Amino acid sequence: MITEAYQETYDQIASDHVSFWHQNDGRNPFQDPTTMAKNEAATVELIRDYAPKGPLLDVGCGMGDLLVNFPRRMRRGIDISEDYLKIARQRRLNVTNAPAEAIPFVDNLFEVVVATDILEHVFDLNLVAKELVRVSRNFIIVRVPYMEGVFWHSPPYKFVHVRIFDEGTLRLLFDPIMGCTVKECFQSENVLHLVAQK
Repeated sequence: MITEAYQETYDQIASDHVSFWHQNDGRNPFQDPTTMAKNEAATVELIRDYAPKGPLLDVGCGMGDLLVNFPRRMRRGIDISEDYLKIARQRRLNVTNAPAEAIPFVDNLFEVVVATDILEHVFDLNLVAKELVRVSRNFIIVRVPYMEGVFWHSPPYKFVHVRIFDEGTLRLLFDPIMGCTVKECFQSENVLHLVAQK
């Protein structure tokens, strides 16, 4: 089944990432560390600018790298990889194994919902976007690769990125399709950031 193959691929990516992370001082094998640090800093700044307080949810939280920047607020994370979540829990983060297609929280719970580097991976983009909007009571902040190529076969992984984003497609997803107001959308480094208000 396709969802099982997707889960197997993601588990393999996470396992390889965590193994490399342990052996290489917390580095990511899939991204340039300088570029990754700049992208993460830009995301953190957007969260602080638009939603400086209130509950925060990180969808696709991985090891919790984003959540550790907000120790004084209620923060939650979800991911589908137990390898990632084990590390997040060791960092004393409140995280849950759950897919972005079925976020296990009630409507309007979080002041801000963040999804970084996941929308390019999901099969049902509209369902995931709908879930992000559903659990947010105010802001949704997303980060995606900008115009990064999609390869039909990426050994050793069956599925990596399944779509390409530019500013127009990302804006269209949240306004008008999801009915949000896009507050800003911009390219920095190799990514696009978008802030949408519910």
